[in-house]
Amino acid sequence: MINDTLIKTRIEKIFDFVNQKVAEANVEELVTDDLIKGKLGLLMYCLNSYHLNQEDIYLEKIQEILEDIFNKISLNESIMASHMTLADGLPALGIVLHELLKQDIIDSIFKDQIDVITDAVFDKCIEMINNNNFDYFYGATGLLFYLYEVEAFNNCSVLVDKLHEYALNHDYMFYNATGDVYTQGINFGFAHGTSAILAVLLKIYDQGINQQKTKELLLNITTKIISFKKENIDRSKVSYQLEGFDFPTWFPYNIITERVDKIVKPELYSTNVYHFTDRLGWCNSDLGYVMLFYKLGITLDQQEYLKISDEIGDEIVTRLSFEKTAINSANMCHGSAGVSALYKSIYNLTSRGIYKQAHEHWLNATVKYLELKMKKDFSFSDLEILTGWLGPVLFLQDVNFKKVSNWDSFFLI
Repeated sequence: MINDTLIKTRIEKIFDFVNQKVAEANVEELVTDDLIKGKLGLLMYCLNSYHLNQEDIYLEKIQEILEDIFNKISLNESIMASHMTLADGLPALGIVLHELLKQDIIDSIFKDQIDVITDAVFDKCIEMINNNNFDYFYGATGLLFYLYEVEAFNNCSVLVDKLHEYALNHDYMFYNATGDVYTQGINFGFAHGTSAILAVLLKIYDQGINQQKTKELLLNITTKIISFKKENIDRSKVSYQLEGFDFPTWFPYNIITERVDKIVKPELYSTNVYHFTDRLGWCNSDLGYVMLFYKLGITLDQQEYLKISDEIGDEIVTRLSFEKTAINSANMCHGSAGVSALYKSIYNLTSRGIYKQAHEHWLNATVKYLELKMKKDFSFSDLEILTGWLGPVLFLQDVNFKKVSNWDSFFLI
């Protein structure tokens, strides 16, 4: 919790501003229904806010959102009904319904709908693995996360077998065949790549599901990722893309290969295109691997992972300027709130003071960015979690009061 009286006062003004806008929001006028940019994200915000202050207005808004979404689905006016992805489809609805059911906020009749979604998600996940789509927001990894969240643990175990079989045949590398330059290839981030695969598998391992194969996946995938650490790449021999800076980060953003067999190795220089970015953010950056390697090192008793996290962490905490982070907003994705949340998680894992200082630096930046945003014209379409008001304010609720829900499990933090 925050002890600084001045910053607490500033944060409370932000809460008052956003809560007033939430109360005024006409749910029917919000464009999308999904979790990251739409009504389900607003629902999660209302649920967290209800737990904090027990005001009925948030329960009423939750009911209003659910009624609107189901009405649009019944009229075939929502793309959610035809999308089977975590970001904008039925899996997100299933996760939200499961959470509301656990908390006795909705009737048990919704369980049948969750079961229907779960069966469809399982089938779609297998299809996506077969089609080399391992994206988190829009692919198999997000669907595996859904199955974990709704406690479909038998399905999770079957999919671990499937992933293990795939990994054995593909050198433990998961090539994302999306056709998009930012998500294609061996993507190293949470939103679209290997960070998410490791994070979801770690959750499954901690739950005791198919642990032998899950552990093999975790160890071998991590070994492969470490092989692409910057000292293992001879930049004089590789093709690479940079985003406005002249030094490599610890890991690439993604690697695309011209090989038809999709095999990617550091020594296959002529066939790989390395994409580096100077971004520090939740979605894809060195910071995510610091958190992951600490978690993996602690859980699997791998001292090497802890040393790598210390090495990278000692450097990235010095990245504070826009030129070295590309941070110019409070957003959870690409912004200061996501970075501060990662640093907070890392500090909780390690108790290292440098991470507490970094968390506080980016927390203060988040408050400043939101205060500047309050002075601009407000749009209700900006009441969303990923790149709008709600993600940063949910994060501020956690640090200013206490953690009352697992809203950030979606961000794998």
